[in-house]
Amino acid sequence: MEQTYDSVRVTNTSVPNLSLDGTYIWNVRNILSKSNNMNSFLGNVGYKVPKFGKVTAYVYLLDYDDLAKKSSQTYGIRFTGVAAPVENFKILYLAEYAHQSDYQDNPADFDADYYHINGGFKIPDMGPIFKNLTAKIGYEFQGSDNGVSFKTPLGTNHAFNGWVDKFLATPADGLTDLYGMISGNLMGVTAKFIYHTFDADEGSADYGDEFDVMLKYSFNKHYSVLAAYGTYDADEFATDTDKFWLQLVVNF
Repeated sequence: MEQTYDSVRVTNTSVPNLSLDGTYIWNVRNILSKSNNMNSFLGNVGYKVPKFGKVTAYVYLLDYDDLAKKSSQTYGIRFTGVAAPVENFKILYLAEYAHQSDYQDNPADFDADYYHINGGFKIPDMGPIFKNLTAKIGYEFQGSDNGVSFKTPLGTNHAFNGWVDKFLATPADGLTDLYGMISGNLMGVTAKFIYHTFDADEGSADYGDEFDVMLKYSFNKHYSVLAAYGTYDADEFATDTDKFWLQLVVNF
C-alpha cells in the first residue's frame, strides 16, 4: 500500500538556484496500513551550482509517540550532477553522507553513518530505435553501532535495496549494497536491469545477491503495461525468494 502522511509542507523557490523545504508530520500510515503518531520535522536546503550539479543539506528529526525505539535524528548532505563533455553523452554522478543517532525517548544509544556514491553515463540518442542508454555502478553503506543500524523508516526503500524487499528494514548489523544498473528504450519498450550484492557492516556476513529486471511499454497516450521480476539468492540472510509483478496503468 502507499504510505501517506498527515502533515504540513512549505516550500520556497523564490531565490534563483535556491530551494527551501520544511515539513511537519503528526501521523503516518505505513505500507501495512498501520498508523503511527509522531511529532517530526523534515527540512532541506538545496542549491544548484550551474554546470556542476545540486547540493542539498538536510535534517530529519523523527519523534514517534508510541514507537520510541524508532525515533532518530539524521543530518546529511548530498550532491548530484550531470556533465556533458561532448554532444549526446552525459556523465552522471552522486555523492551523499549522513549521520544518524538516537533522539528524544529512544532508549538506545547509537551513532551510525550512511554514505552513497555512484557514477555512470547516459547516451540519449543511439539511432531511430534505441534511446537513453544509461549505465551506473554504485555503493551504498548503512552502518551499525551498538546493535542498532542506520534506518530510513519513511523511505521508499523498495526503489533502492532490491525489489524483492528483503531489506525494507535495515538489519541490526547494517547493510552494504554494491550494485550495477543498465537501462534503455528499444523500439518503445523501456528495459531496466539491476544487480545487487549485499553484505553486513558489522561482522563478515555475506547476506546474498539479487537480480531485478523490468520491462515497460506505453501506448495510445493513456496506457502502459509493466512487467517486473526479482530474484534473491540468499547466503547468510533470509531465504531464496522470487517475485513477479504485472500491471496495467491508465492515465486520464
